[in-house]
Amino acid sequence: MGSNNSDGSGGAFLVGVLVGGALGALAALLLAPQKGEETRTLIAEKSADYANVVKTKTTEVADVVKTKSTEVADAVKQNATEFGEKASGTVEQLKTKSSEVAANLADKATETVNQVKESATIAINKGKALVEAGTTAVQEAISDGKDAAGDAKSHLQAAVAEATNEPGA
Repeated sequence: MGSNNSDGSGGAFLVGVLVGGALGALAALLLAPQKGEETRTLIAEKSADYANVVKTKTTEVADVVKTKSTEVADAVKQNATEFGEKASGTVEQLKTKSSEVAANLADKATETVNQVKESATIAINKGKALVEAGTTAVQEAISDGKDAAGDAKSHLQAAVAEATNEPGA
């Protein structure tokens, strides 16, 4: 084909030129001054020639259409494959990122729980120490109170004994 049109219109134009040429040749033969037998033979020969040309050109156009269709199908397939690969890569990136975020959150949660446990343990130990100190202080106060009561009892008994032994009282 002598056309570089990429949309296929060159093939249709060429077929139109061939058909127009064939019709023009047929008209010239019919109008030419020849004997009927010569004209019929010439028409048969030219018809066969033009039929072969049309058949050849039709086959060429069909081949071009087939080639272009295959190229377009291959391009679409390639684009679809590339898109699928990109989408797959994006999905993998999202999976990886979400796994990293989940692991990070789990680590932070574990760290926070451990800090709370440590703080609670410290507070419990301080509370135990305070209770023990308070218990010790109460026990000492009770002991001191018993001692003071014993001393007061002894002083009171001595005072009672002294008061009962005195003359004139």
